[in-house]
Formats: sequence, structure tokens, C-alpha cells
Amino acid sequence: MSTQSSEDMRQRCDELLDATVALIQGQTRSGQTTMSQLVAKTLEKKSCLIVQAGTGTGKSLAYLVPATLWAIDNNATVVVSTATLALQKQLFDIDIPQVAHVIEQQEGKTLTSAVLKGWRHYVCLHKIRSKTAAPSLFDTADIPNSEGSGTDSANILGKEVQRIRDWAETSDTGERDELVPQVSNKAWSHASIESKECLADSCPFVDECFARQARKEAAHAHIVVTNHALLGIETMMPIRVLPSCDAIIIDEAHELVHSIRSQGTFELSQAYAASLAAGLEKHVQVDTSLLKRLIVAYGRIIEAYPEQVFPELPDDIRQAVKALADCLRTIVCDIAVPDNGDETQMAVTRQARSAVEELMTRCEDIAMASADTHGMWLRIDQSMNRYVTIAPLQVGTYMATNLFDDKPVVLTSATLRVGGSFDHIARECGVHSYESEDVGTPFAYDKQAILYCPSHIPAPAQSGISSEALDECERLIQASDGGALCLFSSYQACEQAAEMLRESHPERKFFVQRQDQLHTLIERFHSDPNSCLMGTMSLWQGIDIPGLGCRLVIIDRLPFPHLHDPLIKALSNNAHVSGGNGFMDVMLPHAALKLAQGAGRLIRRKDDRGVVAVLDSRLVHRRYGSFFMRTLPPMWPTRDPKTVCAALERLAIEVKENM
Repeated sequence: MSTQSSEDMRQRCDELLDATVALIQGQTRSGQTTMSQLVAKTLEKKSCLIVQAGTGTGKSLAYLVPATLWAIDNNATVVVSTATLALQKQLFDIDIPQVAHVIEQQEGKTLTSAVLKGWRHYVCLHKIRSKTAAPSLFDTADIPNSEGSGTDSANILGKEVQRIRDWAETSDTGERDELVPQVSNKAWSHASIESKECLADSCPFVDECFARQARKEAAHAHIVVTNHALLGIETMMPIRVLPSCDAIIIDEAHELVHSIRSQGTFELSQAYAASLAAGLEKHVQVDTSLLKRLIVAYGRIIEAYPEQVFPELPDDIRQAVKALADCLRTIVCDIAVPDNGDETQMAVTRQARSAVEELMTRCEDIAMASADTHGMWLRIDQSMNRYVTIAPLQVGTYMATNLFDDKPVVLTSATLRVGGSFDHIARECGVHSYESEDVGTPFAYDKQAILYCPSHIPAPAQSGISSEALDECERLIQASDGGALCLFSSYQACEQAAEMLRESHPERKFFVQRQDQLHTLIERFHSDPNSCLMGTMSLWQGIDIPGLGCRLVIIDRLPFPHLHDPLIKALSNNAHVSGGNGFMDVMLPHAALKLAQGAGRLIRRKDDRGVVAVLDSRLVHRRYGSFFMRTLPPMWPTRDPKTVCAALERLAIEVKENM
């Protein structure tokens, strides 16, 4: 584009952004405008942008406005990916329709959009309508009967399946997330299939297929909203699940690497393989005698190993897994496709092939894994089942080659700059050439939030929570009269604190994770400004409690990953082998990013105020404390407990006066 046309594009972005924000009776923020201009420039130049936009910036509209204009002008498709269902729903149901309305009014142009999820997210009409449809015969769950057994469970399951059938006949999309209330995974498995199991053009309901309709709409849309899990499949698997696109925008980009790595992580237990073999023997005419012998042999081999991270996969395990892969490849060829038009048997055959091919691929990947590219370990679950697991270490190369592929790319989140730099996220995502910007936040953190670190208490022990930290919790909650979100790095510490606080404050409500559904606990905390919500990592992000109902966030310790986490061990070992430092390159960035996400639960609106208390003196006493401080929002810091308690007492009085 010419300089003049670029300027025109940015002027249009400004005008459309202002109009869209005005539509929702808001005001455009400077950071929002800056981000919009940067995204427009990135799309024009076909470059890469990493942009941090703090909570309250309005980043969704900041990237949607230039993305939609660029897509319409160039008859292009932009994929927007999110990590959470909540943001995906907000984009498709609220933000995109608002932008589309303004574009149609001001430019007379029509924006098309679609939402795309994995095949299993859509109900299969053949499975719920056809009397000849096969049930789910090859669900290879490692823990059988995890959702209950017996007559009562069967009745509940039957009612759930019937509710799915009734809902599907009136649904426009067939998406599982639109079914309210939700159903169990077991019930949904009776109504959905993997893409490999689909009867395709042979299905009598192919013209009504929800999954195919979603993909048709996505293939011709200007904006396609999807999720990081689907990007992970696109990146790590030899299959294409996304439509051809011309640009990619990653929101909640701090979660991207984890999602991509998860899709490339494979594990194999004897129970998993044995359950598939049993399904084949029962439902498909194929010889499984060799497969069963190999599965038993594999089980005996891994039984000899304790739980550990492997520096290299032991040769006996590798050979046993390779033998399984070879046997499964033969079985795939032996599964005969019926030629009598029997729909039930066709569906069974597809399920069998899909299940065998999936396990074969898993075995092949494990057998070929190298310590240079994968972490490898053996884990043992509570039922003493052993799992050989591999996980890709550096997924950036896969992302650069299979996902980004010379397209314009925008990576954005409220927490991307770690230790004051974007280098960590760029390196993790395989980005070498990029522009970056922190467009700031509309919040005045130095006036709205206090960061308190009690330097007088000892550094935390490896597990649990110290008596000094418990005393500090009690003092802070007493001063604030509740309204506290308490974040712990372990459930042991959470339970310790909950037990002590309930004994000393029997009149106060303490909502503790695992004691009810998470969304229920959050709702109860939100409705009672003097209660406390306590939990572990599930509460460190995604919690949005505006106002003084959440005026105190307590974090028990710096959230370094557990030393026994096999993936962290493997990543740290790989960093050392590559000439880096496991602590500085893996442990510290992980902890700093998590701490910033936890601290971000406090200030959600312009009029929010409160205290973030980090009960870990290492934040002020250790040299790496400055790395954390550069990652956190610029709150006003103090070590003085009297100052903090006085501030909390004033907020408690304000809450009481407004009740």
C-alpha cells in the first residue's frame, strides 16, 4: 500500500473505533487507539506485532476494527484465537456484531464472521437420529467408570442423552457450549464423533451436519473466531482443521505455548492400549492376539521403572512401543470396510480405524522421540497405572513453520512482558523479527493499588504455609473485614489457611475451592462483600470481581513451578544443554507471569482500589525480586503492615457504609 493509503486506513480505523466505542456508550482510550494503529500497520506490512494491553484497555475492539477493515478491503480471512470460552463467546456474540453494525452504517460494507471449534464440540445428527448408528465403542479411557456406574447412573445418563437429542432438533449450531445446563462427557460421547469417524457423503444427514456447516461458514468468513486448542492441532498434527487464512490474531497469547504443547504431548499406558484391544476384539473381525501379547510385554517393561524424567527414552521401552506401532499399522490394513451398505457396521469400522490410527500415531511419536526435541518421563497415577509420556520442548519452530508461515501475526494479552521484556514470549513462539509495544492501561495503579510484601516473615518452606504467613493472612482479612481473594500455590496450604481462619473467624464465610463448583463459589463470593474466596491455580486468572467486593488479594508465595513437575524438569535440563540457565530461562519467567496474573485480579475497573499482599519475603530480599517487580503492574509498594492495615480498614468502612 502507498503511504497515503496507509494513512487513510489508519484514519478509518480511528473513526470506526470511536464509533464502535460510542455505540456501547464508552470513550476511546489512548492505549486502545495506539493498539488499533499498530495492528493496522502490522496487517499492511505483513509483519509480527507483540502488544501488551492492560486490563481495561479494550484490546478486543482495538484489534477487531483494523482486522475487519483489512479483511473486507482485501477479501481476506483473519483467524482470531482465544484461550477461554468466555472471551470466544464475547467476541462472537457481542464485539464482532457491534463492529459489523458500525462498518455497515459508515462504509456500507458487510462483515461476515464464523466461530469454529473441534469436531467433537458439535452434535452428530446421524448418531442421535439414526437407529442404525453405532454407539461409542472405542472410548479408551484409562480410568473406567469415572462417571459412576449402576442403575442410578444409567438413568441419569439416559436423561442427559435424551436432553441432547431434544435440544439438537431446535439448535442452529449444534455446539456443545450452547447446551444449558451442560451434560457429562459420557453423555456427550453418545452424541458426538471424531472427524475420522464421520460417514461423510454416505451420511443421510450430511446436508444438515453441524460440524460441516461450521467449516463451510468459516471458509468464506472475513473473521473466524477459534481457540488455542484448535491452533494446537493445526500446528502439531499432520491434518488441517482451520480454513485457509491470511492473518492470525492471538488473544490471551500468554496461554498459547501451553495449548500448542498440550496438543503435541502423548502418553501411553498399558490400560489404554488394553481397552482398545478389547473393543476391537468385541466389535471388529480382526486378529488381536499379537497386539494383546505386545501390550502385556509393554506393561511388564514399564513396571520395572520408577517415576522419573528420562534423559533419553530407555531402549527396551522404545522397542516395545515401536513393536506396538508396527502391529497397529497391520491391524489398520486388516480392518475390512463393509460393502453391503450397512450403516452401523460402516460407523463401527470408521470408529475402529480412527481409534487404532490414533494409538498407532501416539506410539510412533513416542518411539521416535529424541531428548533434543522432547521431554520424556514416566508417571504413576493414584491407581498405580504407569504412563510413558513425551512432550515437545520448543514448540516455537512448529508454530513458525506450520501456523504463522509468513502471515501477519498479532500476539496480545494483558500479561506478555516478562521482567520488562517481550523476548521470552517471542522466543517461546518462534518469532525472530517483530515489533512490540506496551500500550499501558487506563488504571492508575500507583493510586488504586498497594503492593504489600511483609519483609519480616521468613521465606516460605517447600510445602504448606508458615505460621507467620497464616498470622499475616488473619491480620489482613481482619483489617479488610473480608473481601479477600486468597491465592495459594498448593491445596495443602489452602486447606491449612482455611482451617485456621474458620476457627478464628467462625462468623465469616470462607468459600474454598473443591468444596463446590468453581463458578458457584465465585458467585457467592461476589454477592457477599465480607466473605473470602480461597483456592489454587484455577483462581489465578479469569476471575473478574469489580468493585470493593474484592479489595484484598493475598498470594501465599512466589508461584515458582513445582520442582517435581516432569515437564519443568525437562525444560530446565534442555535449557542447560542449550547453554542457558534452567532457573532464569524457565522457572523465573513462569513464576513472574503467574504472579502478574494473580495480582491482576485486584484492579478490574477505574474505580477499583485495594491491596495485593505477597507473603513471600524473597520478593524484596532476593536479587531476582526486581524481575518480578518489572513484570507486575506499577502498584505503590510498601513493607509496613500498619500502613496496609490502615488502608484496608478505611476500605472496610466504605463497604459497610454502602451496604
